[in-house]
Amino acid sequence: MEELVKDLIPLPEEEQEFRVLPMVGLGGSRKTTMVSITQLSGIDHMGDDILAEMLLKALMEKRYLIVLDDVRKVEDWHKLTISLPNLQNGSRVIVTTRSDEVAELADLWGNPLRLH
Repeated sequence: MEELVKDLIPLPEEEQEFRVLPMVGLGGSRKTTMVSITQLSGIDHMGDDILAEMLLKALMEKRYLIVLDDVRKVEDWHKLTISLPNLQNGSRVIVTTRSDEVAELADLWGNPLRLH
């Protein structure tokens, strides 16, 4: 947990680049309990394109922390990243996944937090 917090809160001299922090582990390894998740309601009837555009507009010019829980497929990761602007302002995304492939793709630094 300390490692996750350290990665979320950069030191002042560190660059404020966009960062994804994948957490990978088997089902039941407490990935989800490591993060706080807010559920959105009333969006089930909207199409993916509309939701992606709404999210992109909402995040523009803002510093954000987003938790994407249980991303299982590389294709899903690609769809989700379209709406995440890289504004070089210290924004962070936490991804929980069972897939090593998703974790490695999400973390450009190649150091996902592995829970066993």
